[in-house]
Amino acid sequence: MKDGRLPQLKSWARTFRDHVGEAFVLRGVEVTVDGVLAEDDGRLVLRVSGGDAVLRLAALEGKVQWDVAGKREEPASEAERDAYKNLGVTWKGKPRRVRLTGPLREADKGGVLILHVREYADRP
Repeated sequence: MKDGRLPQLKSWARTFRDHVGEAFVLRGVEVTVDGVLAEDDGRLVLRVSGGDAVLRLAALEGKVQWDVAGKREEPASEAERDAYKNLGVTWKGKPRRVRLTGPLREADKGGVLILHVREYADRP
């Protein structure tokens, strides 16, 4: 992400595949983003710092990280599974500066980007 602009996930996946072929698989993209927590249409969103991008927020559905020894997706800790819920519980309905980390995915319809919150921290 540069200058508050969000990555083009489909083009990243295509470029990655063009460079490495089928030898590796891009399981997803995890981002850490600073912004202002807000509400839009009854949903929590993050207004990304340094630009006009807005990310829809959602609970963690699965991690990008891979457990090589176990040959499976790395399991999420309880804190990671509860991060989105806890973020919502601690939010008081006023804009709040935060840093969020988690998988960034594109919604099936409309190309809306959704950040699945794995971790969060307040920012000054």
